[in-house]
Amino acid sequence: MILDFLRHTDTHGCLLSRPGSVRHESYADSIRLFLPNSVANLTLYAHLTQYYCKKQKTDRIFCERHSMPLDRIDRRILERLQRDGRIANADLAEVVGLSASACLRRVRALEEAGIIDRYVALLDQSKIGRRMDIFVEISLKSQSNETLSAFEEAVARSTEIMECHLMAGDADYLLRIAAADPVDFERIHRDHLARLPGVSRMRTSFAIRAVSKNTAFPLPEAGPDLPQQAKAK
Repeated sequence: MILDFLRHTDTHGCLLSRPGSVRHESYADSIRLFLPNSVANLTLYAHLTQYYCKKQKTDRIFCERHSMPLDRIDRRILERLQRDGRIANADLAEVVGLSASACLRRVRALEEAGIIDRYVALLDQSKIGRRMDIFVEISLKSQSNETLSAFEEAVARSTEIMECHLMAGDADYLLRIAAADPVDFERIHRDHLARLPGVSRMRTSFAIRAVSKNTAFPLPEAGPDLPQQAKAK
């Protein structure tokens, strides 16, 4: 029945519209209409949406834009994990007010949906000898796809470039480099930056100090609450 919904939702008018609701144009969105907003269905929704995205390449943008729905408990879990990714599941469950098994199911669903991308260790730059942040604005010789692709592939291969952003404005790209000192940056410039293809101009700025640096994304306050029967799980 579910596979039929995924492949032939146009034959089920009730899937695409409801009285008093906006018509749903995407088949993937129709899946959510038949899945109650409960803990048990969070993982199922993630799997079904992922399956549909793989089968229907034309709906990829929709799938990237519409992830699994997050309720207040999901946001509490994400807020806590962003601050402490190594927290034990039992402790996390106590913080968010769930049983250990229900909390673990939610975390697994968030991982399956790609909302939790990965778990990493954040290092202190100053304690590993990378005290300086350098920002480099890059302008390319051409805006052709070949030039852009060649530059981005070279950046991805460099272990010294911490971040690279495609920009709107005077510069085409903005890079962030972490170096020990000016001498170390000279090495990085010579061995990495100077070898990037298609570059016509570089403009370098040295940060004096970091005023604020945050790795935790703010999560929206508003969001759907779970039904009472789902909260009890």
